[in-house]
Amino acid sequence: MHLPSHHLGWRFWTQSIGPWIIAAFAIRALVYPELTTAGLRAAGLFWGIAPITAILLTLLCATLGCQWIRPLARFRMRLLWTGGAVIILAAIYLLWCRATGRVSPAEHWFEARVMVGGRGVPRTGPQTAILLLASTLSMFALYSRLRRCEKVCVAGIGLALLILVFGFISGMAFAAGNPLGITSDWLPPMNQGMISLCAFNFLLLLNPVAINRIRRWLFGANDTGDWQSRIPWDERLAIALMAGVAVIATAACVYYLRVRTRDQQARSLETVVTLTDLKLREIVQWRRERLADAQALMALPALGDVVLGTTADRADGFTPIRLREWLQKLGSDYGYTKIIVFNGAGKPVAAFPDGARPDAPDLPGRLAALKEITKVVEIPPYLIGPEKLRWDLLVPIRAPGTTAVVGAVWLQTDPARAIFPSLKWWPGDYSTGQTVLWFRDGDNMVAMGGVREAPGVSRAQTLPFAEKRVISQLPATSMLARCLRGEITAAEGVDHFGVPIFGYGISVPDSPWYLTTRVDAREVYGPLRRDAWSLATSAVGLLGLAGAATSWLWRLRQANLVRQRQAAEQARDRSSVRFGRVM
Repeated sequence: MHLPSHHLGWRFWTQSIGPWIIAAFAIRALVYPELTTAGLRAAGLFWGIAPITAILLTLLCATLGCQWIRPLARFRMRLLWTGGAVIILAAIYLLWCRATGRVSPAEHWFEARVMVGGRGVPRTGPQTAILLLASTLSMFALYSRLRRCEKVCVAGIGLALLILVFGFISGMAFAAGNPLGITSDWLPPMNQGMISLCAFNFLLLLNPVAINRIRRWLFGANDTGDWQSRIPWDERLAIALMAGVAVIATAACVYYLRVRTRDQQARSLETVVTLTDLKLREIVQWRRERLADAQALMALPALGDVVLGTTADRADGFTPIRLREWLQKLGSDYGYTKIIVFNGAGKPVAAFPDGARPDAPDLPGRLAALKEITKVVEIPPYLIGPEKLRWDLLVPIRAPGTTAVVGAVWLQTDPARAIFPSLKWWPGDYSTGQTVLWFRDGDNMVAMGGVREAPGVSRAQTLPFAEKRVISQLPATSMLARCLRGEITAAEGVDHFGVPIFGYGISVPDSPWYLTTRVDAREVYGPLRRDAWSLATSAVGLLGLAGAATSWLWRLRQANLVRQRQAAEQARDRSSVRFGRVM
């Protein structure tokens, strides 16, 4: 291996060794995906790099890293064209797969064999494919024979600069919140793939051709130089000043966005908790009222007389006809859909509305078992048809003066009419907010309802029993699992489908019911991302303006120096002429 000299400088060593460092990180993400997806995600730094991205990035960096092996010039060119062609074809194929809704066979292979924390490894998004394609074209423009064409060289530098600007804007978006798992946004969260591609393009700009071209744009320097050429100290000072201003401006923007992000997160979590507590109180109040009705019926001795047929001996004249009138008033005033009084044989004695028939599942068996129970029995929620939700109470009727059960009262309620309107209410600022009421049925959690129509929510999802979860299969970090464990802290995470959310769950006291509330993180971070776009665009514009102003001032300074030098030379020539005449 031949090295030009020991005075090559840091640019040569950075560009020759840097690609292999990036490739090493990509290989690490490929061989140990649990380290980059689970470990780094837990640290809150990155989102895992896709395996296909890791392979293409490794090939891209290896192609650049081999360009400094000087004795193998023909091999370097072949490797450059071969590796670049493979990356370009792979990127185009991935874009075609995304456009047609397909999944590449390689991604199928990885997804079938690699799982991290119960979640599949991420796929290469269209943004990453385009960035890989642009990076490869930029490498062609700066390292192949195409760089002899000035327009091609300028296009390659422009592509590398655009990727760095895109990375800067993506970094600003990352500072405005890091919703884990978002891959459908055109501007994704800052992840390892994005950072690696930005570092790769920065290394491309350390090429002597790119550096000298940029120097020519900024300082009007000669468009010549190699690895041994040193940048003058005054140019280095100007570049350092611009870089310092850029770093300070970036740090200020990131700090501002992070402060706003924390405020927005705290405000959203407070809203979620407040709404959940208000809705929970309404559910608890409604349940207590229904249970209080049942307790009052159980303590009413007149019901026992009606069932036993001994109402003639009562002084208040509580007859079956009056019982029917009383049931009509009870049902209409308190919102019951059906009320039926059964005798000891399970036959209806009175009903609201007249002629109502029981439709609860396994009601005869429950009536038979009620004779051995002396308290109100809560029947789990069930459906009548595809859309009607019901929740019932069975009230034992005792014989007057004894504890013997001689009948029962069946109270049927409609939770959808009583409590779902409040569950579906949300402030106008939260279009994706959802509150769901669940009940536990053995190892299953069944959604009773409460889901409202919203963007991305189908009508089928708003129906009762539309969602079911197996408790034993719930991830430990899911909102329902935390709720079942009694953890009632609102937090940011992902839902059952991997969508980033702000969620809060709590159990309904003295019941097998649970209430969960969520808001999509995309909506919470939306205003912050718009601010990030504005700040990033303004920062890029100001940096560009500062660069243009520096270039103009530098060229003006150089022109003044040239004029002063020319004036000094003319004065020297005139002095020489006068001195010659004197001699």
